[in-house]
Amino acid sequence: MHETMPKVFLSYAWGDRAFAATVKAALSDVGVSASDDLDIAPGESLAEAVLESIRASEIVVFVVPEHEGVGKNALFELGAARAAGKHIVSLVPDRKRAANSDVAVRLSNLMVLDASERSPSTIAEQVLTALKPELAAG
Repeated sequence: MHETMPKVFLSYAWGDRAFAATVKAALSDVGVSASDDLDIAPGESLAEAVLESIRASEIVVFVVPEHEGVGKNALFELGAARAAGKHIVSLVPDRKRAANSDVAVRLSNLMVLDASERSPSTIAEQVLTALKPELAAG
């Protein structure tokens, strides 16, 4: 086992915070340290803290929003992850978001995961599996 927990930044639209919270908890259960913008202390510069969290992560997990144009902060975070050269896993939480999954495919450079019929623990295990090559390289 690694001395430090692997780090993931979780990016999502505000409307997906309940789903993201279950994924974040499941990631913690499998030994992955997941952070998001809710971990930023009051008074900190949001943009700077988010950028630092993204830079410190091995992978960014992006929750595909329900509608195109929703989650502009999440799209900013996704762009920052791409600029930082991070690997991106996109989660499609339900089947009604399939129309937006083409965006996820174009923006992800590691994996697009249909989470509609997977438990949070299965999602976490698959993200951990995606992390393993990153951890071996680091």
